[in-house]
Amino acid sequence: MSKIDRLSKRVAVIDATGCTGCMVCMEFCEFDAIIKVPNPFSDDPMVSSICQVDLLQCTGCAWCAKPCPWDVIQMFNRELVPEEAILEDEEIAERGVLLTAGNLSGE
Repeated sequence: MSKIDRLSKRVAVIDATGCTGCMVCMEFCEFDAIIKVPNPFSDDPMVSSICQVDLLQCTGCAWCAKPCPWDVIQMFNRELVPEEAILEDEEIAERGVLLTAGNLSGE
């Protein structure tokens, strides 16, 4: 059985267009599945980085979503997440694949 076969059915997705990079989610994630990446959506130096989920590490527990003060973390079925977005944390920063809730919900 490969690592992909053992992944959770649900994953957390941080809407990159609404994240302020406050890192509250990182404090609650016991699996180190959330990392900081450069924010391509903002010219505001106060929001120069945002949080994104390493989907290979995410267990789908939703502990990060509940305390988010901006309510920008949603849980999605893993099958809705584009395969190119399932990257190791270093690759997220390198390739700049950022998810938004709109990408996945069709909004």
